[in-house]
Parts: sequence; structure tokens; C-alpha cells
Amino acid sequence: MESDYTGAERRKSKRVSARFAVTFKVETPSEVAASIDKMEIDSLMLDLSEGGMAIVTNCDIPAGAILLNGFTLINTFSGYGSERTKVMDMVCEVRYTIPIGKREHRLGFCFKRISSDYKKAIADFVEASEEVLP
Repeated sequence: MESDYTGAERRKSKRVSARFAVTFKVETPSEVAASIDKMEIDSLMLDLSEGGMAIVTNCDIPAGAILLNGFTLINTFSGYGSERTKVMDMVCEVRYTIPIGKREHRLGFCFKRISSDYKKAIADFVEASEEVLP
């Protein structure tokens, strides 16, 4: 599958390395959703920013696909209590897909619909990560 990824930096927000389990479901295009046997697909997050994330998955999802995406953000850099973890759901658009092996693909997402609460939690995580891991 062709990718429109050119390697040029187009991000508006700083990304930091993050390793969280991510589950997603393809919303559109419907032919892609129908071609995947599973309703939800498991993947691993590689990096995260206020504007999006990159994951690795064994599914080849084309750029432009709309996904329902969920993960639990664990901010070990913040204080204790309920603010350390936040279960998040958002709507994302695949911006690029890159094959990285026989059965793996790196997907870059941008967030299309995300609550301000989730966006703030991600911003706090990114900021704290940069302070601890420059």
C-alpha cells in the first residue's frame, strides 16, 4: 500500500515516546471495516502528543481512515490518585501508514474529536515526560 508519508516534520505539537496498549475500531471507510474480522484491534502506542499519536499494528489501515480509538493514559510523572490514570476514547484520522515488516505497520493518527479534559491530560503527560526525559 502506498503511503503519503514523506518524512518531513509537520506536527504542531511535541511528541514524546509512550508505550501504552491501544485498541481501535475502523469507522470508515466501510470496506476497510468490513475487511477486518475483529471489531476491535489491539496495537502498541509508540509516541503521543496533544495532536495525535503513532502506533504499531498488524493491520494495514489506509491514510484517511477514521478510527474510534481508546487507551489508558498512565502519567507516572504526576502525583498520586485518580489523576495518574485516565481512560480515554477519541476519534482519530490515519495520516500515514508505513509497512515495517512482513505483518506490521506503523500508523500515524491525528485526533479529530477529543475532549478538552483528555487533551489537557495528554499535554500534562507530554510536559512532564519532557522534564523527566529530555
